[in-house]
Amino acid sequence: MIFKETCLERLNKTMDVYKDDLVGFDAETVLRDGIALTDGEGNYTLYEDMGNGTHIPHVFFLKRHGVREICDEMLMEVFTNHGVERIMGLTPLSKRRNIKLNKELGLTSHGVIDTEVGPCEIVTLTKDNFLRERFCV
Repeated sequence: MIFKETCLERLNKTMDVYKDDLVGFDAETVLRDGIALTDGEGNYTLYEDMGNGTHIPHVFFLKRHGVREICDEMLMEVFTNHGVERIMGLTPLSKRRNIKLNKELGLTSHGVIDTEVGPCEIVTLTKDNFLRERFCV
């Protein structure tokens, strides 16, 4: 079951694992102004609101197994219950598992750019494409 998270302390326990990878990320602001979803087992996706139904996902997982299913549930939740119309993000090319997961979840690649954390793939997913792929709508 996926639900909205409001507790920064619980989120920080998971984020501690990622502290060396975070550059300019403020979880407290995203928790306050965006959407934070969890499965209650230390796995989180925070959706940073960019306006006009566009959100940037920030994924922090402790689990290594069942990640695709949890992400799929979180996408269903955010697209159907939180007014999100599209997600867009950057995935470091050094994160091979994440690149693979993006493809499995149906995100579209728009090429690679250089960032302060190295080369990153630009990806997007719209609500319409997500629902069409899941339900043949």
